[in-house]
Amino acid sequence: MDTQNSSTGSFKRYWRLLVMLLLLLLITAELFVRLIVVKLPRSTPALINRVYQATGDQVVAGDSQMYRAFLEQQDFVNLARRGNPIPAVKLTLEKYFSNKIPSRVVLQASPQLFSKPQLERNTQRYDAYFNLNMAFYKPYLFEKGITEFINEIKSVSQAYQLLMQSQPPEFEASSQAWLAMTDQQRSNRVRARVEHHMPQWQDNRTADYQRIYRELISGLLSKQASVCLVRPPVNAEYLAVTAQSEAYLQAELFFLELARDYNVRYVDFQELPIDFEESAFINQDHITPAASKTFSALVFSRCFDPHSSSGNR
Repeated sequence: MDTQNSSTGSFKRYWRLLVMLLLLLLITAELFVRLIVVKLPRSTPALINRVYQATGDQVVAGDSQMYRAFLEQQDFVNLARRGNPIPAVKLTLEKYFSNKIPSRVVLQASPQLFSKPQLERNTQRYDAYFNLNMAFYKPYLFEKGITEFINEIKSVSQAYQLLMQSQPPEFEASSQAWLAMTDQQRSNRVRARVEHHMPQWQDNRTADYQRIYRELISGLLSKQASVCLVRPPVNAEYLAVTAQSEAYLQAELFFLELARDYNVRYVDFQELPIDFEESAFINQDHITPAASKTFSALVFSRCFDPHSSSGNR
């Protein structure tokens, strides 16, 4: 009997130890993704974490142009992220406002939203993410939109840097590297980017994107949200080159007509009293944090000040 009791006691101790080790492993892994993985710059985990944690009812949405254009502001939740196509933007906003009532929403209205890279990204797999959104406590280890990016952590040094990071590195961006290029180098970059962003009107997916964008606006308006369409800044040469492109002009007209159809404001950066010199850009179509502070303040005023002109041309 004593031998049996001793054996049973040992089994229970080993079992408890195993359970404790498993719990410790799970807690450590949960802390790892919460404190480190979600700090990957401009990443899907960072966006999902923002959707889960933010509480504001005023939101900015779009791709990296919008993210950087509204980087230096505190009043709106910045849900824009690098490369986000229209279907991903719609999914993000639907998930964010699934348990909140929207107040003001600023949506990107840029021609490149109909470019080939954007069409190919489609939902960015966001339809497989945000599965914990309605949970009271959100265990990030069960959110594939976060855990799928663990392999982006390549070293202990990188993990430590992310852990100690107080704000995303994009806040430190400047125009220095862009201005250090020759005029020809910048011109080459601009023209390559314009071609990369070319709207694809012959692609059937473009019509789908237009439909999804309309559904996004009508859905927000049905929730009594104030919606504003915004075209973020590009540099002078980018603007000059695209002004000669029928595809770009057609895209601009689409957004302008959409604003009129839904009676929402449309703000084109060209209409704002800002002189966007090259020093305001970190490249051809992303502005510096300093420029974003001025730009976002003017946009919010133009979008939502009842005494401001509508911005619709």
